[in-house]
Amino acid sequence: PSPMVRMAALQAIVAAPPELRPSFGMNLLSDPVRAVRAQAALTFVETRDLLPLEAARAYTGAAEEYRESMLATASLPESLTVLAEFEFRMGDNDQAVEYLQHATRLDPRFAAAHHSYGLALVRERRYSEALVELERAYELEPGNARFAYVYAVALNSRGLVDEAVAVLDQARQDFPDDPEIQSFWQMLSQ
Repeated sequence: PSPMVRMAALQAIVAAPPELRPSFGMNLLSDPVRAVRAQAALTFVETRDLLPLEAARAYTGAAEEYRESMLATASLPESLTVLAEFEFRMGDNDQAVEYLQHATRLDPRFAAAHHSYGLALVRERRYSEALVELERAYELEPGNARFAYVYAVALNSRGLVDEAVAVLDQARQDFPDDPEIQSFWQMLSQ
């Protein structure tokens, strides 16, 4: 009966193979608690096309409620960044890019928005612009191993191998236990 338990169950369903997810919890798309419906929208975003007709209709409503709840706090770049990720998962890349652009304008020092925006630009094959955003995220939050790794990969993919190795050298010192950084550094150093 607890909404918190229903939300946790929905979060656990994400670990199931995509083709099995609709078998579990799709009734929660019509839950009486809005937060549960929002979590259900997140849980079924990749598998919404596999839902039976009634659940698909409920999904549409739950997804719209999720959007509305995030837009209620759209003055926060964190909300726009999360909403952009949802829109990417829904297949609306243009809307996601728009949210990320707005997030980076709202708070130019919010590294996660720059990182997400950089990845969005990569998806759109706007590589030079993406590199600028990924570098900005890396510079704003040097303590984030993921930002360092992704920036190094972006540098390498643009043919800037020496710059990528320099980023990885620093990242290896800062994050000695990060297997992705260690592996990528070994690959580039050979």
